[in-house]
Amino acid sequence: MDNNIKDMLEVVMSNYPFEHQREIFFEECAEAVRAVQKCKRANSPEDMREAFENFCEEVADVSVMVEQMKLFIGVKKVEGLMKDKLLRQLERLEISAPDSDLSASYETDSLVDKHWSECRQIAHYQDENKRLREQLEGVAACD
Repeated sequence: MDNNIKDMLEVVMSNYPFEHQREIFFEECAEAVRAVQKCKRANSPEDMREAFENFCEEVADVSVMVEQMKLFIGVKKVEGLMKDKLLRQLERLEISAPDSDLSASYETDSLVDKHWSECRQIAHYQDENKRLREQLEGVAACD
């Protein structure tokens, strides 16, 4: 995240308690849902353009609130949960997590690199656990 954005977020956060910002987060998410609905209902090119511009603004609003929530809750905790959810989705899709060569094409910092390293370790352990379970099932079937 851009340091200026983080600084601005922290100034805003220092002026409002978590409970207040959590409520604003809820409201911004609701507005984003309404913006999606407007995009779906737009009939003319002008309505579509207006609806899409509104949707973009709502995505920005939700993004600001998501970043605040991450800072309130703890960035590492939220990113760890995100990583777990993404790994589960990749597993459902039967796709391996990107290797370092693929992720290196993105601008990253050491925290992101650490997370991808952890992702690869978790995927390795999941594969190893699956292999061991299959071996144990084979042994149990022989008994």
